[in-house]
Amino acid sequence: MAYKLAPVTPLRGSFMVASIIGFLISIFLIIPNPLWMDYGIAFMIVFLVMIIASIFSMTHSQTGIELQIDKGEIKPKIIRPKKSAKRSKLKRRKPVKRKKAAKKRRKR
Repeated sequence: MAYKLAPVTPLRGSFMVASIIGFLISIFLIIPNPLWMDYGIAFMIVFLVMIIASIFSMTHSQTGIELQIDKGEIKPKIIRPKKSAKRSKLKRRKPVKRKKAAKKRRKR
């Protein structure tokens, strides 16, 4: 069974800058200190994952639509779940016309 991947939204440029700066700080300032070496490696892995995520979002995103939504040129499409089969097969009652119902009450 093939799964449909969710659309990738673009991340801001500041996200990539923060991840690169954090990666460099963890390499040059935290890892050389022997007391903080374990934390430095953990930070390095986290910031590396952030860099990979920002690169992935740059290559697989549709920026045109998101920019139009941000500028307010178009409205985002709201995706609603489909109705279940059981619900659509149920008979719906016809709506009662209020004017006729009010006339019937007055006649009584």
